[in-house]
Parts: sequence; C-alpha cells; structure tokens
Amino acid sequence: VGPQDHADDDKIGNLISSAYDSYVDVIIHLGGKGLEPNAYIFGKDPLDVAKKVINIGIKYTEIS
Repeated sequence: VGPQDHADDDKIGNLISSAYDSYVDVIIHLGGKGLEPNAYIFGKDPLDVAKKVINIGIKYTEIS
C-alpha cells in the first residue's frame, strides 16, 4: 500500500456516513500521490450493485 493522507480516511468516512442520511449510488475518490482512484458503488444488495455496474458500463460505451 502506498503513502496515505489519513485526512482522506476521515473524508471517506464522512461521505459514507452521509450516505445513510440520503441516497447515494456512487462515491468516487480521485486518488492521490501513490494512491489509485476508486469508485464505491452502493446498493440494497449485491445484485443491485451488479446491475448498477452494468448500467455504468453501458452508459460508458455510449459516450466513448
């Protein structure tokens, strides 16, 4: 694992906590020095998450 800024951990934790107050499908972390970008995809169950990932892929192919 690369270097981390622990302030990012707090930011991600706050975003995830806020997801319980409102509905969020995806949280995107753009990464940083030595860190890979990530996308956190939320759903009511694994099948719901898989459907969202497939829909993201379909939309991506439409715009690329």
